[in-house]
Amino acid sequence: MKRWNIRQIILYSHDNLRHEITFEVEQVNIITGDSQTGKSALPEIIDYVLGASECHIPTYVRRSVSWVGLVWKKKETEFAMFRRVPRAPYKSSSDMHFISGKNINVPKQADDIPCSTNLDGALKKFERLIGIGDVQSEVFGAQRDRHTISIRSAIPYLGLAE
Repeated sequence: MKRWNIRQIILYSHDNLRHEITFEVEQVNIITGDSQTGKSALPEIIDYVLGASECHIPTYVRRSVSWVGLVWKKKETEFAMFRRVPRAPYKSSSDMHFISGKNINVPKQADDIPCSTNLDGALKKFERLIGIGDVQSEVFGAQRDRHTISIRSAIPYLGLAE
């Protein structure tokens, strides 16, 4: 495995149940199912965990979940990021949890997820882990400002299709 792969998308319900969608890493995974079962919510969940300023997870999914998370894998290393799903009328939450290592222990239920960091802290850890946290770029033109590359810069290239 030469690159990071999403191994699981995890959803935690308000009553502490955990639902996992597990992918075969380094493979093409096709998700099928009936209408209104949450397939189109998956790209929105990924976007939200990776730092979207607002939660665009569909309402019918959002009503049922309290936290969402992603588990990534590269060779023997895994890391997971979890973000609290906001309740109406809030548009986002900065409550995050981040774990990394070999054979990580994913929380069994929502009550086991500590709010161990905020959005900015989790994204910085993630970016350092994947090797883009300290990269700087320059924008050329009338002004030459330096910009930090972030995971948000990579979202359009993840290849997520609905």
